[in-house]
Amino acid sequence: MIYRFVARQCRFTRQNSIAVLNPVLQQNTFSQKRPIESTLEIPQNTYPNPLYSYDKAQLLSLNIKQLKHLVTLPVKSPSEKDRFHMHIIEIFHENLIKDTKLAVLYLDLITDSTVRDTIFEHLRKFYQSDPLRLSLLEYVINPASEKARKLVLGNLHLMLKVPNEPKSAAAIAFSYITKLALTDRVNPEPLLLYLNFSKVLYKHTPKDQWQQLYAAVLQTNIRFGNYHHYETVRDYLLQGSALDRFVARTGFLGAKWHHTEESNLPEVHKKKMIHHFLISRLALFTQQAIRQRDITNGNMYLELLVSKFEVLNEPKHLQLVLSVMLSHSMTFKGPQECVSFLRYIIDSNLSVVPNTLLRILTALRLEKFYDEALLLVNYLHTEKLSATERGDLVAEIMKVITGKFSAHPKIAVAYYASLFNDEIDTALDILKDLMLLDLVYGPGAVNHDYSIIERADIHEDLKKSDMSHEVLRDMYAVTLRSLVYEQKTNPVLIKTLYEAYTTFLTIQRKNKNAKFASGGRKADDSVIALFLDHLLRENPEARDDMNLVQDKFKFQTAKWIFKNYYGSLDSKQNIKDTYIFGLMITSALLKHQDLAFALRCFKKARDLSLPITFNQVYPLIMYHYSKAEMDKAQQWFTLLMQSGAEAKSVAADRVFDIAKEQKWPNTGTHYRNNVRVKKRLERDEIEKLKVDPLSGVKREYKDDLHAPNTNFCDELEKILHELAVHKKQRALDIIKEAVGEPMGS
Repeated sequence: MIYRFVARQCRFTRQNSIAVLNPVLQQNTFSQKRPIESTLEIPQNTYPNPLYSYDKAQLLSLNIKQLKHLVTLPVKSPSEKDRFHMHIIEIFHENLIKDTKLAVLYLDLITDSTVRDTIFEHLRKFYQSDPLRLSLLEYVINPASEKARKLVLGNLHLMLKVPNEPKSAAAIAFSYITKLALTDRVNPEPLLLYLNFSKVLYKHTPKDQWQQLYAAVLQTNIRFGNYHHYETVRDYLLQGSALDRFVARTGFLGAKWHHTEESNLPEVHKKKMIHHFLISRLALFTQQAIRQRDITNGNMYLELLVSKFEVLNEPKHLQLVLSVMLSHSMTFKGPQECVSFLRYIIDSNLSVVPNTLLRILTALRLEKFYDEALLLVNYLHTEKLSATERGDLVAEIMKVITGKFSAHPKIAVAYYASLFNDEIDTALDILKDLMLLDLVYGPGAVNHDYSIIERADIHEDLKKSDMSHEVLRDMYAVTLRSLVYEQKTNPVLIKTLYEAYTTFLTIQRKNKNAKFASGGRKADDSVIALFLDHLLRENPEARDDMNLVQDKFKFQTAKWIFKNYYGSLDSKQNIKDTYIFGLMITSALLKHQDLAFALRCFKKARDLSLPITFNQVYPLIMYHYSKAEMDKAQQWFTLLMQSGAEAKSVAADRVFDIAKEQKWPNTGTHYRNNVRVKKRLERDEIEKLKVDPLSGVKREYKDDLHAPNTNFCDELEKILHELAVHKKQRALDIIKEAVGEPMGS
């Protein structure tokens, strides 16, 4: 029967494949009326199977669940499926171009390998003179086959080889790659587009389609001839909306708001990510999830990282993988896990690179294990550090000191002076110009010989380090923290500090040889954010809530600072954080009903290409809702959904309730449900981690710190000593090997 059908198909009038390269996709087939409402209730032992008596229209009216249920029902003879197979082939042929996903979905209902091979062979003959359909067919059969690769690349090169119409060429190729992606096949072998062809695709695909292009390229494992073009698209997405960033990290095709909170990705999709992403990129995504304490994504990306390492089977990546595993364990189980991990590395005769130790240092500091962090600092200074690693170490030292002695700015100044000052007191001059020394020691108490300032005892190799904005922000924070509430939140003081700070920035920008500018780290908005926190927040250091003050004078001062900083300074050179904009819009609308200024802030954020966040949009929704301007409130809610911004707070629940109350077409229910599922999964994952925090490390190591009377600080000191001995022995072994002596003697 199948043979007769395929023969009959060969008499079809072939469609013009070029004309349908860029089709309009039809509406979702599965939204149509179901022919049998009780399909899912049909018992598993039902015979005959009603599926095989349906005509084509009835088959197309079934949804995925119904199809998957019906194909599991029994048959007594293969011939019973002939009619069904005929319809499937018709559906595949008719939809291969206009709805590739649907075509492949129905084709995959045929699981018998013999039947599939027969169908494939005859379709190959039928599509012999149609390279577009033939390439899609071969890609469905096996994307890594020589036939598929040759046809796909041949089509792409032909499509992009149109010098007079590059935009049309790029659009056609983009549509074709999307169809390949919609087959949902895993391509383990990269498809490399030659430079001149990938350049056309990159340059002539509009930026508003880059999200879809990137996803399709990842799904098909296509590589650009110029990797920089790929990086440009990826980095553009990583700096874009929350939805853009999600696609950049996953390559999810057709991503919507609710997808950003999926608790896990399909296994097929994860395989595509493993094949496409570099191991360094997977490590970076894992670290980002770890820093955000997102255990579900942290676990998923760690799984992908380890799988990628196994696929590559290259020992040079071992340190990277171990370092990320260590960060994961310390973050989700506790900093004490570093002892077990370091002991495992020593016993495995592996070296510990400085970057791994810096990760441990950061984790210790974030968890306020300051004494343990200082132990590690004492060890790290003996390591051979790169310029970047040295800068990271110095920044961590200042964060540890300002954290451990959070109410004692004089101690912070002592370390600051020892780390950054030079023979002409450049670093201390900066603190004096910024008026911080007057706040710490009293007005006029510090003259330019700085004799009143004590110096911390630090290692010589850490002196005369380059400063960063990060350090300045820490110095401002510890200084303001030491003042009484009325003084540190005084608008006059904050404005004075701001003016001194912007004067300093102006001088630094003009002086190319300035010590501060030579640190290799760009300025950021963190100091400005600190000033605004002290003006607008009830508790300047409590960023986890939006308890803001009602004070009009403080708000006016904050407005002036915002307008001055983003209006008169060359702030485009700085790293921007969305935080400030959410804070200002929230204060403007929810405390002062200043819609004009809030909209100005929102527009400025867009001008700076900053992503939309919940804290930028929520106040606008609530403002219009409170004034019964429901159309405007709904418009802002729609924008929130389109941006993919994270909305998981109590305030977000209020917005979802409003959407439901007003019966808006989209209420965010799917997104909200995914958030709840993910939160439950996070709790489960944390419980699992408590039971077995380091499944890859021997049990005796994991039990060490749970033994009675075990002191973490003592254990860390002991392991660092062992590490030093181990490093020394390795160095001696290398020397002995070079001169021909026995190792370890």
